[in-house]
Amino acid sequence: MLKQEKSRLTEQGDTMHKTLSLFFTVILAFGLFSTTASALNPKDVDILLTTKNCDECDLSSANLNNKKLRGASLKKSNLAGAFLTRADLTGADLSGADLTDATLKIADLARANLNGANLDNAHFEGADLFQANLTNTNRDNTHFEGAYLVGTVLARHEELTPQGAAGSNAAAEPALPALAAEEKQPVTDKAFSDNEPLRVKGDAQPEQLTLAERRTATISSENVLPSAETEKIATDVQNIPAVTSIAKNDAPAPKIAEPEKNVPHEPVKQEMTDLEKLLKTNRCMECNLSRADLSGKNLKGAHLERANLAGANLYKATLEKANLKETDLAGANLEKTDLEDADLYKANLSGANCKEANFTNAALDGANLSGTDFTGAQMEGAVK
Repeated sequence: MLKQEKSRLTEQGDTMHKTLSLFFTVILAFGLFSTTASALNPKDVDILLTTKNCDECDLSSANLNNKKLRGASLKKSNLAGAFLTRADLTGADLSGADLTDATLKIADLARANLNGANLDNAHFEGADLFQANLTNTNRDNTHFEGAYLVGTVLARHEELTPQGAAGSNAAAEPALPALAAEEKQPVTDKAFSDNEPLRVKGDAQPEQLTLAERRTATISSENVLPSAETEKIATDVQNIPAVTSIAKNDAPAPKIAEPEKNVPHEPVKQEMTDLEKLLKTNRCMECNLSRADLSGKNLKGAHLERANLAGANLYKATLEKANLKETDLAGANLEKTDLEDADLYKANLSGANCKEANFTNAALDGANLSGTDFTGAQMEGAVK
């Protein structure tokens, strides 16, 4: 009797144990499913890579490094924590997107629209933000070190300059559209004296002149109007009596300190030429390298977007994975040059010598290929 009761209790215990184990297994599985469902949606990644159209998609923490997303539509998408290093987002629409903690190092965002995007703690180090639209963005702790920011629009009449690229707290300088193309450094009122008002002929008053107009204004005896203060000072100077002698008891005139002799002066730092900049940094966007001799140079992965390489000699040079988007290579010598995986989107190759060059998997879509000589060139996988 006792044995039967003991056996019955043992069976009940085993059943209860199995029930509890099944219960906790179901709960755990449900929890894991819920966590996965609320994170990255793999289907959205497939949609983006297939169609380049994924508005309001969940791409948080997605690995999109090196992806070709040129012109993609990602309006109001969740890209928080996404990895977009070296991604091509040229002309992409990221308006209203969440890029919190996203990594976009060395990414190409030229002319991209990021209006209203959340860039909190996003990393844009080394990224190309040429003429990108960053109006109404949240830039708390955003990292722009080393980014290319010429023409980057922050708000109406504002630009983010390279000097303000250390972070989001840097003050933006006013845009200077009237300046020459090579004058891209920010200009402040410190370049002008606060004590000498600028007077220019015409109806414009000093306070009405723009900063660009003030900088480019020509100041001469013909266009500077005299002021009453200036005339009074000139009259007072003329009426000062000349000093003819010094009394014996007067204090001696102070000695004028002579300049120190043999004092070494710091050499004037000369700016690097575009060619020197390229060879030192492997990065020279919008540079003038026309007719430069780069034969045999190793420029693997170089950033040469929108550079002028017309007539340049690149014979047997290595430009593997180089960024040559919108670069002018008209009449250039690219014979036996290695351009594997290079991006030549909208590049000008008209009349270029590309004999026996390696264009394997290179992007040539939108490029001007009129009169280009591809005799013996390797074109496997090249996109035209």
